[in-house]
Amino acid sequence: MKLSQGGLLRNALTNVAYTVAGAFNLEVRFGHAPSTDGKIVYLPELPLDIERKLPAPFSSVEQCVDVVRACVLHEGGHCAHTDFESAGRMRCKTKGGLVSSLYQGIEDARMEGEVISQFRGAKSLLAEGVRTMVEVNQIKIPETPAQALSSYVDAYGRHRMNEQ
Repeated sequence: MKLSQGGLLRNALTNVAYTVAGAFNLEVRFGHAPSTDGKIVYLPELPLDIERKLPAPFSSVEQCVDVVRACVLHEGGHCAHTDFESAGRMRCKTKGGLVSSLYQGIEDARMEGEVISQFRGAKSLLAEGVRTMVEVNQIKIPETPAQALSSYVDAYGRHRMNEQ
């Protein structure tokens, strides 16, 4: 994917983000770590000269595209298919830790399964995004037993349920 005019790739990625978020009836805001509050999908800022100077940690335009698409699908999927009220109550009751981490791992795999059944092509877009995040070390090595177990549950669910 080579685009030579300044801002062309940034505009294309921004349009992808708005299009996918629009399918979930969401707002998009750039300049944040990928996340959502159920109404807004937050994404990292994309530099204007992304074609010439890729944002860290990407070494190719394709990697950047893969991750932006996957993040929008994933966060949009949470907005459409996650019960934020129940998740919030559970986090408050368990004060984070193991139960909250396990819930997040299970919920990510469950929710992505819903997105895959809803949107043709989502399965490969999500899988490419995960593969790229592993390539560029964006997926962090767990630091606590709770993080390690939830990462295993998340990876197992994505692999077994969603064939990623």
